[in-house]
This record gives sequence, structure tokens and C-alpha cells, in this order.
Amino acid sequence: MQQRLKKYTRDPNALAAFTSRQITTTSLTVIATIHDYKIIPTSLIIRLVPGHEKNVQRHLQQLYHKGLINRFAFMRGKNPSEFYYYLDNPEALELLVQNGVDRDRLEFDEVRRNREKRYCDVNDPKRTEEMQGKLLFLKHEVMISRFHGMLELACAASTGSIELTNFEQGPRLWTKVEVPKLAFRNGAWVELDETEQLPHRPDASSRSVFQTPSATISISSTKLTVIEPTPTSTTKNYERTFTLWLSKNSTASSMTFNVCEQF
Repeated sequence: MQQRLKKYTRDPNALAAFTSRQITTTSLTVIATIHDYKIIPTSLIIRLVPGHEKNVQRHLQQLYHKGLINRFAFMRGKNPSEFYYYLDNPEALELLVQNGVDRDRLEFDEVRRNREKRYCDVNDPKRTEEMQGKLLFLKHEVMISRFHGMLELACAASTGSIELTNFEQGPRLWTKVEVPKLAFRNGAWVELDETEQLPHRPDASSRSVFQTPSATISISSTKLTVIEPTPTSTTKNYERTFTLWLSKNSTASSMTFNVCEQF
């Protein structure tokens, strides 16, 4: 009888079996996708990585037991969610570099920090209490990743009307802005002559190129759709940049990007 692999810990016996298996183009695509999405559910990886679902699943299992990627599941009582994958081994990024990816665009420091934070321990019953704070962070990051995936898939399905040229999230976007100081006087807030620096920390920033000026990106509770305008003689490209903030209570149905302005 075939022995089932462990779900939440790596199996030394499985490592011996997987060591001889080669890293393929699909393996590298999986690693690159996880890198770009930070934390990403299995269901989204399957939609983004070309190939048959079972083949992608096999690559995820192989890479996990090789120690190149890591994973965890959110628990709903005693019922686990699907797996969520992230990178915590710089060797995975070295594989991308060896295959032509520019080292400067890879987040080596972030991957090292992920190893220190040990997100996989959310499934360790002995650490349930101390991991509660990290659970809130992980759920927030997953919300951003799902939005990223909806945006990328919708643009890919737009038959060229809209192209997603860049999507960034995390600390690299953080900065400070200089604003006037405020004071509460006589029952109202007033600006002072002095200024102060306040943190500016968006969750994500995306840049899209619109081939037509009135394309619309609309988000429902289940999917994100690109609505193409009535064809016109206009052929210019229109570039729009969005900065995204998501609160803990945000839902996909509350977010709509409409770009019908005349440029």
C-alpha cells in the first residue's frame, strides 16, 4: 500500500525519492509565481501556471518536500483550508538566477526573513497562541494576492485591451510624506505652519496599459472582469497607475476600478 505523505511537515523518506527528480520549466514557473505573489493559494497557482492541474500539483509537492518552497493552511475549527505557499529558502531564487532571471529583481532579503518568521508554524498545535498575530498578517497578505491574481487573470482574458505591466506589494513601497501639522483649536482641526513626516504604506501598487481609453475593470464577489468599450478608431495606449489599500473588512465586491475618463 502506498504511504501518504505528511501534510504539514516534510518527510525525509519523500526527500530521498524526490531528490533525483529534475527541476523543470514548470518547477521554475511555480517558484517565480510564488515569489511574485509572496503568499499564494494552491487554486491560484493552478490558474496562473501553464499545464495540467495534476502536473502542477505534483510540482508543488516535489518542491515542498525538497525544501525549496514552504506552505501552511488556515484552520477552520478542525478543517484545514487549501495550502498557501511562500518562499523561505534562497536556494529557490538561485535556481531562477541560474536560469536567466536578474538577481536584482529577486527579493532575497524578504525570503530570508520568511524563514525567520516560520509562517508554517501556524499549523503547529504547540504554537497556536503565539502565532495568532501572524495569522492576521497572513490573511491580509493573502487578500492582496487574491486581488493581484484577479487583476492578472482579467487582463490576460481581455484580448489585449488591458495589459498588467507591473504589480508590487510590501515594504519596498513604504515611504514617508511631509504634511502640515494639525492642532485641535476651538472645536476644529487647523493646519499649523510646521510640517511633519507621516508614514505612507500602501498595500500594493499596480500599473496597467489600456489600449483604449474607456476600458473598465470591474470586481464582483467571485471574479474580476475587463469590460471592453465599443470599438473606435482610437489606437493610442493609455497608462494608469493604481495604489491599493485593503482594510481587514474589505471584500472583493467593494472594489471597482473605472477608467472611463478622457485622456
